[in-house]
Amino acid sequence: TIAVFRGDSVAAETCGNGLDDNSNGQTDEGCYPTGTTGVCESPLSCGVAGAVSPDSGALVYRFAPDVTAEVAYGPSLFFQRVYTSLYNPGYVYPSASNYKQPLGYRMQHNYMSWLTLDTVPTPDVAVVHTVTGQDVLFKYDQTAGGYAYYLPQPGFHYDYLRQATSSPYAWELRSLVGTVYKYNWSSPTGKLIEIQDSLATPNKVTLTYNGDGQIDRVTDATGNKYLQLEYVATDTKLLQYVKLYADGTLSHTHKLTYTSDNLTQVQVDFAGGSPTVANYTYTSNYLVAVA
Repeated sequence: TIAVFRGDSVAAETCGNGLDDNSNGQTDEGCYPTGTTGVCESPLSCGVAGAVSPDSGALVYRFAPDVTAEVAYGPSLFFQRVYTSLYNPGYVYPSASNYKQPLGYRMQHNYMSWLTLDTVPTPDVAVVHTVTGQDVLFKYDQTAGGYAYYLPQPGFHYDYLRQATSSPYAWELRSLVGTVYKYNWSSPTGKLIEIQDSLATPNKVTLTYNGDGQIDRVTDATGNKYLQLEYVATDTKLLQYVKLYADGTLSHTHKLTYTSDNLTQVQVDFAGGSPTVANYTYTSNYLVAVA
């Protein structure tokens, strides 16, 4: 059993809502410093007890990947959950098509990434919810070569965030190591649709969405392996299965079970193997133990 600390102290920033709550030109500052600095802020091991923000009291507990698929080339194909105690995207269940909370309260996964653009006040401000579960504020800088470029808030470093100035006005976020995250655009929101590596002819992982706006499939660069995401057939549309397919054959299945919108159990069934089960305990909707 792993003891998990609660992180429910009050902070000026509402972590995970994609807003600059205290109007200082930053979003989520202090909510997850370990993800920015790479230094564990907790006196305990971040690998065992998670990372705790000294500013907001937020706990970030990153689970080992549920699914990791070997790929021939291109970006990795894996599914990993992270618990963020102060993650609050600003709405209450049920919501039939809400892509911001498919794992219930405060749980996220590594393909949950989107951006929003706020044109008031000027200059334009974009907030990117990254694949690490953080919200990063970008401010418009200049237009050049058919793109509008944006600069990140202090403490975050990227090669660029840019939006094409012609239809379909897609967005690109490029890391310093050359990985490019591509987003579609339907004002005022864009969703992650591709992850490209840094090669001159990039290989890419592709994401597709179902009719409810939830991620449906994540496919590797070869097209031979993919993650199929299936949801509970109720108004909440919580993620129920993550299935790994290779060459059209089901490799293994993760079944996720919820109690009152809290993820309480994950069962892994390997083809030809015995299932494994992990259980999660909550107090007042905050994760307190993993077993």
